[in-house]
Amino acid sequence: MKIIFRILLIFSLINPFLLSGQCTISVLDSQNITCFGGNDGYIQVSGSGGQGTFHYSLQIYNSTFNYWQQIGQSPLGNNFTYADVTFSSLNSQCYQIVLEDPAGCSDTANVCLTEPSEILSSASITSCDSFFWDGSNYYVSGQYINVFSSQLGCDSTVTLDLTINSSDTNLFSVNTCNYYTWDGVNYTASGQYSNVYTNQLG
Repeated sequence: MKIIFRILLIFSLINPFLLSGQCTISVLDSQNITCFGGNDGYIQVSGSGGQGTFHYSLQIYNSTFNYWQQIGQSPLGNNFTYADVTFSSLNSQCYQIVLEDPAGCSDTANVCLTEPSEILSSASITSCDSFFWDGSNYYVSGQYINVFSSQLGCDSTVTLDLTINSSDTNLFSVNTCNYYTWDGVNYTASGQYSNVYTNQLG
C-alpha cells in the first residue's frame, strides 16, 4: 500500500487535471454587430470539467507578429470563476477564447463576429442657381456628403453630385411711342419689366 500511495502521489503532481477530468469550453451565445463599424457584439462562454473554476482569456490574431494577442480576460488578475462569462462591446473580428483551470487544463473556442455592409448611396442633381438639401441651400457645384439613419438606426451615407447652372440676366432699354409689345403683352406706361425664359442649360 505504501508503494502504491507514492506512485499515485507522483502521478497526481505531474498530471493533476487527469484525475479531475478533462475541461471543456462551450459557447453559450453570441451576437453579431448590428451596424457597420459598431461594437455591440458579444460572446458568452461557460466551462465544465476540470477543477470546476476557470479563467478565460479573450484573444485576437496579431497578423504583424503572427500570434494570438490577449485583449481581455475574466476574471481579472488571473483569478478563477465558476460563473459563465460574457465578453461584450466587441466589433467585427474573429476571436479566440482560451479556458484554463487552476491545474493547467485548457480548452479553446473560436468565434467570428460579423457586421452588415456599409450603407452607401449616391444621387446626381442638376439645378438652377441653388439646390435645397437636408435643411441647407447649396449655390456651388460640387460633391456633398450627408449621413442619415436607416430604418434599423444604422448610418446611411449619401453622396450628392450637384451641378448648379446660373441664370442669365439681360437688360435692354427701349424708347417707343404710345405702347410697346413684348412677348405678347402691350405695355403703355414707362417702367422696368422682366420676363423669365429658359436658356440652353435649362
